[in-house]
Amino acid sequence: MSDKARYLKRKEDANKGARKVDRPRDAGERLDQEQKQAQDDVRRIFDMAREINFNVTAETDRLKKFILTEADHLGDKGKRVLVELVSYQNFREQKPFWSEECAGELLVWMLRERGISQYFSKRPEGARDEISHRLPLHLAIDKEYYRFLACFLRICKDPRIRAGNVMDEVEDQNKLENAIHFAMKKLHPFAAYMTTVCSKKALLDTDSEGNTPLLLAMESEVRLTKNVPPEATPYTGASFSPHGVWQAIKSRKDAKDLLPDLLKVTNHAGFSPYSLRRKVFDAAKRGFEEENLQTDLKKHIFENVKGISNVSKALYGTKGQLGHPVWETPGTDDFPIPRRR
Repeated sequence: MSDKARYLKRKEDANKGARKVDRPRDAGERLDQEQKQAQDDVRRIFDMAREINFNVTAETDRLKKFILTEADHLGDKGKRVLVELVSYQNFREQKPFWSEECAGELLVWMLRERGISQYFSKRPEGARDEISHRLPLHLAIDKEYYRFLACFLRICKDPRIRAGNVMDEVEDQNKLENAIHFAMKKLHPFAAYMTTVCSKKALLDTDSEGNTPLLLAMESEVRLTKNVPPEATPYTGASFSPHGVWQAIKSRKDAKDLLPDLLKVTNHAGFSPYSLRRKVFDAAKRGFEEENLQTDLKKHIFENVKGISNVSKALYGTKGQLGHPVWETPGTDDFPIPRRR
């Protein structure tokens, strides 16, 4: 089409009430439009989830086809579907989707469905917005999308999921940091419950500084949490609590197998969970609850850790980065510990 022909076409469209010029939008406006269109696709998924029977393959095939081939704004083959579902917020809804019973059915189906389940542990590409290049579960923890997390945790022991444990499906080392590490670092109120449904491996994995999730909890303080919806209360109290994290871990069915290894892990600074807690928090000054926590940690070391060298490691840690035993350098700057608040 020649320039003159294009001009005449635009003029004809203008006379019909169409756009006068095909002016490109700036990046911000274009991104806003793409986000609105992605939300339309998400609402369509929610509507389909409310209508279909997830036990009927013909009906779920329609949903799968929509996600993978028809939803124009969820990325190639639906790669962005989970981060878009996680981040969708509509405060005008009387009952948000993630509070509905069918929301759990949708997540169970997605975790079991070939071609979609992989997106729980992948970072989708896309515009440089706050949800792209993020793992869905990490995004939900970071942004405190409580309703999605409550729905996710509600199905964590669903027998239809492999090994009956959803967390096994989505654990991912995000530069040596899995979802449990991330919950501890964010002082998330769901952190304690998450330690009850994750695998043993997730609790023994270490981050880039050699910390297990328990080590991260032991350097942290209580954090009060606001605006947690009622449906989330089975998974959290009113706060993040290091004491609650320890109680949850030691109450696991596999605690006898887990604790001998977990209690003797030391980070790159040479601290074990017990030695780190004693370093950061003075039980004599902080009262009864702190004293109980440290006493209980020590008790479980003697009950579960075998061998003199391993017990010593669990009690005192190992040599720090300057070559001095950590118990010989109290009050120095050799091993700075940033206290999490």
